[in-house]
This record gives sequence, C-alpha cells and structure tokens, in this order.
Amino acid sequence: MARGYRDATSPHHLGDARMKDPPLLRLIQGTLEPAVLVTFDNKMPGEHGPLIASLGITLAVVDKGAQPDHLTREEYWREVIHREAHRFAVQRAGSRWKYRIGPRREITLGGVEPLEN
Repeated sequence: MARGYRDATSPHHLGDARMKDPPLLRLIQGTLEPAVLVTFDNKMPGEHGPLIASLGITLAVVDKGAQPDHLTREEYWREVIHREAHRFAVQRAGSRWKYRIGPRREITLGGVEPLEN
C-alpha cells in the first residue's frame, strides 16, 4: 500500500529530475500553489532567499546536520518526512522551517526575515 499525500510530486514526476532551483521555484509558484517545497538542499535558503521570499514559497528543509550516526542518509530523510509530513501539510503559506528528528526551527532566507507568528 502506498503512503503519502496523493498530490505530492517531485521534479522527476514533473518531467525533469535535474531541474535547477530557480526554474523549480517559479514552477511551484506558477502552477503548483498552494504547495510546500520539501528539500534536503540546506543551501537553498541562503542561495535563493530573495527569490523564495518574493515568490512566497512555503519551504520545509530537512536538516542535514542533525542526521544521527545510526541512520543512513536515506533512513534519516525518510524518518523526518514520515514524522513531519502532517506539519508540512499545514505549514503557513510563505513560512520557512527546518525539520529534524526533534524540534523544528524557523529559518531565515539569505538575509530575509522570518514571518511573524
């Protein structure tokens, strides 16, 4: 039996698994909203912060730095997504959070201030 949200998708399912961040962000904003971009790319918020903020992208980053030693990268990624998928789905539009096993934290985007609660 498949798990997950029926409307979840990926760049691979959209036709281009190698899609670069700016075109992907514009695609999300232009055709997939409302959406939450879930990524393991911890550099994305710093590298593309102004674009993410200007497009109002809702972002969930899985924290690479919090991976426990006893889990492989894939096990960790899957564990965080499995535990937090319900929180991704109700994340406030335009908010940006970093998730790990344990408490999440709001993140800033390349100098862009977090949204007020």
